[in-house]
Amino acid sequence: SALNYATSSDEKITLTKDGKYLKGRFTGKIENAGTPFCEGGSCLEELIIYEGEEEIKGIGFYKKRNDVSLVLVGNTILAIEIDNTNFQNIQPLYKGKEPLFAISETGNLLIFDGGVLMSVEW
Repeated sequence: SALNYATSSDEKITLTKDGKYLKGRFTGKIENAGTPFCEGGSCLEELIIYEGEEEIKGIGFYKKRNDVSLVLVGNTILAIEIDNTNFQNIQPLYKGKEPLFAISETGNLLIFDGGVLMSVEW
């Protein structure tokens, strides 16, 4: 997944990758955003959701969700919670040699690694 951006299925949040940074932008009415975009009466349209130790290679959204991103860093695909205000959940989904990933039209996670194509139904 070499895309530089991904949009949630409800089209409310757009992710972009910028080097080591995963940024999120709320695309709906900002006053309806909630955390992490709005906190303490002030709102930001864009914020840094995650900073990796190395360049982010790919991004996406977890199936039918706008609160969990998929991020490819190094040889690992991570599921990262968008809300980073308190404790941010980060879970490794797949670790391989040189994986690439995409989301199919049916919503499956497709992983290509070492000449093998895998489809994860979730």
